[in-house]
Amino acid sequence: MSIEEKEVREYIETLPSKIIKGCKKFHELEPRDIGYPLAMKIISRNHRDVRRIQIAGKLIIITWNFGYYKTLPEEIKRRLDTEIEEAYNSCKKEIKELRKETLQKIDLKKYGGLIKKIFYSFSTKESIKFTGASKILHLILPNLFMMWDKSIREAYHKLHSSPEHSEEDCYLDFLHQTQGVIRNILREKTEKELWKKHIESLDKKFLKVFAFKRENILKMIDECNYVRFKKSIVF
Repeated sequence: MSIEEKEVREYIETLPSKIIKGCKKFHELEPRDIGYPLAMKIISRNHRDVRRIQIAGKLIIITWNFGYYKTLPEEIKRRLDTEIEEAYNSCKKEIKELRKETLQKIDLKKYGGLIKKIFYSFSTKESIKFTGASKILHLILPNLFMMWDKSIREAYHKLHSSPEHSEEDCYLDFLHQTQGVIRNILREKTEKELWKKHIESLDKKFLKVFAFKRENILKMIDECNYVRFKKSIVF
């Protein structure tokens, strides 16, 4: 079902007051979220280790981009590890430069070129593409790169100034929009305060098994985006 621009704007404007509600609904709906803390645990030991990036990236794609992945020819599926490594190595320097940046504080005009180059490096790989690129990059730089999927991309794209944007331009616009959402949310509560509320809807055994410390605000917003635009649930 197509969503109107007005609905997208209303969702973004009201999200600061409803983010915990959206996250709770997400965890009620999605048992697949077990893949996220596992992938984060694998990669958090060393964000620069290519093998860890490959394992975590493959896990997040198979659990959260399986709809695309399953349609790929076998020879392209077999290239996933290689293409993750190639993409990472082609922009390792740029990733290092952005290592300490957060989406809340980064100057997107200054660093937009770097972000687009990194996103392009991953998204042009046939085994990864646009959704997979956002998810793998979130694992590598979880405080900067937002995850999205086709339904989220199409919803936010309704607010973009030009429908002719390239995918990397579209992704940068998406980061601009999300940056505004984050700043509005954090005017009301800190990430730590949000997590204390959010944790109430999570299974405590699940948290203990995965030694899961907390989801950051980018992940929380992604959960809300998923509920609203992928599942078409108004919360």
